[in-house]
Amino acid sequence: MDNLKLLSESLIEKLSGSGAYKRGVDYYQHGLIKSLHINPKGKISAEVIGSKIYHVHLHHTSTLFEGHCNCPASDNFDFCKHCVAVALSYYHQIHAGTITSSDDNKIRAYVESLPQSQLVDAMLEMINDNSLLHERWLLKVQLLSETLTPAALKKRITKAIPYKKNLWDYRQVGYYFSEVEMALQQYIPIIEKLPQNQALKLFEYTLSRLNKALEGIDDSVGYRYATEELLTNCFQTIFDKDTWIDKDKGKYLAKTILKQDEAYGFLDLSGHHLEVLNKAARQAFFTQVEKTWETTTRPTNSNDWGVYWPFINVQKLMIKKSQLAGDFHQELSLRALSVFNLNDCLYLSQLCLKQKHLSEALHWQKQAEQYNDKRPHDEDNLLSNQISIWHYQKDYSNIVLSQWHRYQQNYHLPYLQALFDVIERTTLNNNYYQQAQTLLQTELTKATSAQNLIYYRTKLVELYLYGSQIDQALLACKQGEIEIHTLLEVIDLYSHDARVLPLVEQAVSNQIGQTNNESYKEAIALLKKIKGRLDKKSQSIFEDMVLRLLQNNKQKRNFVAWLKEAFTFISLDQESH
Repeated sequence: MDNLKLLSESLIEKLSGSGAYKRGVDYYQHGLIKSLHINPKGKISAEVIGSKIYHVHLHHTSTLFEGHCNCPASDNFDFCKHCVAVALSYYHQIHAGTITSSDDNKIRAYVESLPQSQLVDAMLEMINDNSLLHERWLLKVQLLSETLTPAALKKRITKAIPYKKNLWDYRQVGYYFSEVEMALQQYIPIIEKLPQNQALKLFEYTLSRLNKALEGIDDSVGYRYATEELLTNCFQTIFDKDTWIDKDKGKYLAKTILKQDEAYGFLDLSGHHLEVLNKAARQAFFTQVEKTWETTTRPTNSNDWGVYWPFINVQKLMIKKSQLAGDFHQELSLRALSVFNLNDCLYLSQLCLKQKHLSEALHWQKQAEQYNDKRPHDEDNLLSNQISIWHYQKDYSNIVLSQWHRYQQNYHLPYLQALFDVIERTTLNNNYYQQAQTLLQTELTKATSAQNLIYYRTKLVELYLYGSQIDQALLACKQGEIEIHTLLEVIDLYSHDARVLPLVEQAVSNQIGQTNNESYKEAIALLKKIKGRLDKKSQSIFEDMVLRLLQNNKQKRNFVAWLKEAFTFISLDQESH
C-alpha cells in the first residue's frame, strides 16, 4: 500500500461529481458493496447491489486513481455512484489500516478452527456472491466431471473475447482488456492440461480471436500486452510438452512461421522457440523451410511488397540456418539476393568488416559507390563506411583528413571529436583545435544574418567547452545570443558564479517567451537551481534579476504566481514599496 496516489473523499467526489457522490455515499452507508477484492498491483474489484448486481473495477497506482462500472450510467467509462461506493469502502479500509498481514494471520487462525461443514457453507456463500469466483469453481467442477470439453472451452473463449467496433476511448479499452485477461487467466491453465493437439487448436483459436478483435480497437496505449504475455507463456507451455514427436515439432513451428500470420507476431517464434529445438526437430524445421524457399519468388525491387516481404520472411529463416551452422559465406550469398539500394550494400560491407572479411567489405563499398543520384546523407553514409574500413586498415591519415573535411562543412563537433580520438593514437600533427577556432571566428566576422551569427557563436562556444576553455565560452555568450541548449550548458558549469546571471536572465526570458506553463515551470526550476548554488554575496544581484523578470512579465499571470510562490523575497520587496 506504500507510494500510492494520495486518496481522499474530496478526490472521489471530484471524479464522480456531487450528484453521483451523494448517491454513492448512500450505497456505501447501506452496505451494498459485496466481495471487495484488492490485489497488490492496485486493482480493486467489487460487486454493488443496485437494480441488479453491477461490477466495479478501480485502479490505484502511484500516479492515478480511476474506475469504471458496467452500469448504464458508467458504460464502462465514467466514475458512477457504484464506483463511489466501492472507492469509499476501499478508502476507509486502507485509512483505518484494516488491510494488514496481522489481520490475515488472525483470520487464518480462526478459519482453521472452524468445522468443515461451516467452512463449506461460508465458502459457498462467498462463491455465490462473486460471479468471477463462481465461474472459476464451475470450471473446476466441469473439469473433474469431464463435462468441460474443448468445444465448451471454445465457446467460453468466444464469449471472453467479444468483437467491438470503434472502441477507442482508453478507459473503455483498458476495461475491455482487463476483462479479457481475467477470463483467460481461468481458461489457460485448463487449455495447457489438454492433449497437445487440442491445446494447440484452442490456443490458435484464442490468438485469431484476439487478432480479429483488435481490428475494431485502438489500443495505442498497450493494454493488450498483459493478455499477450499470458498467451506467450501458454504457447511456451504447450510447445514444451514432452509428447511431441521431434519431427512434428519442427514441422509445426516452420509451418506456423511461414504462414506469416500477424497474429503470431508477438510470440518471437523464429527466436527462442527455434533455438531450443533439438537436432532432429531443427532438421525437420529447416527441411520445411528449404521446401518453401525453393518455390519462393525472388523480388526484382523492394517496392513490390506482395513479393518482397514473403521473400524476406523466408530469407531470414535461411540466413538463420547459415548462422547456426557458422557458414558466413552462405549467409552473405543469401543476403546478396535482396540488395536493391546503396544502404543495402553498405549494410553488407559493415557485416563483412565485423566478420573480418576485408575484401568483401571493399567489394560492397564499391558496389554502393556505383549508385547514381546520391543524396547528401547517402554521401555521408558512404564516407562513414569508408572510415570504418580505414580504421580496420589502420589508415589514420585518411581518417583525420576526412573527419576534418566533414567538420568544415557544418562545424559539427562530433566530427572533430572523432578526429582527435584518432590523433591520440598516432604521431600525426595536432593543430586542428586552433584551426577550428580560427575558422569559426572568421565565420562570425563574415556573418550578416542574425541566424548565422547565433549558429556560428553557438558552435564556437561548443568548441570552447570541449577544450575546457570555460572563461572564453562565458565571454562568447556575453557577446551575443546563442542556442538555448548550449547556453544552459554554460550556465550549469558556471552556476555558482554571479557572472553567469546575465546569461541566466537571457535563458529564462527565452523560456518565458514560449508562453506555456511547462516553459514557465522550467524557467523557475532554473532560477531555484541557480539561487541554491550562489554564495551569499551574489544573492542580492540574483534577487534584483528576479524582480526585473517579474516586472517585465507581469501579464503572464501563471508565471508571476509561481514565481512569487517560489521566492518569498518578492512579496517582501513589494510590501516595502
